[in-house]
Amino acid sequence: MFLFLKIFLNKRTIQVKALNEISNIYIQLKTVFHKDIISVTMFLIAINDIFYKIPNLTKNIIFANDCYLYCNASNIATTLKILQSSLHILQNWI
Repeated sequence: MFLFLKIFLNKRTIQVKALNEISNIYIQLKTVFHKDIISVTMFLIAINDIFYKIPNLTKNIIFANDCYLYCNASNIATTLKILQSSLHILQNWI
């Protein structure tokens, strides 16, 4: 699987045809585009480590590019503090 992904991302070219004219062949950047069949999977792999940085009490559910964070703590003030900390970590993740 890793070899497939490596080839998929590294050996990509693009050529455009408009009417009877064909452009030169250009090498695409190492990226996954929105309409690729594997886009969602690659996105999930790319962000896989983001949730290891948030506090253990914060739980998450992720589907495609949507994320839901939740927390269960002894009181509302603690819960808010944990969730706010998690949101700051996610905001600063690169």
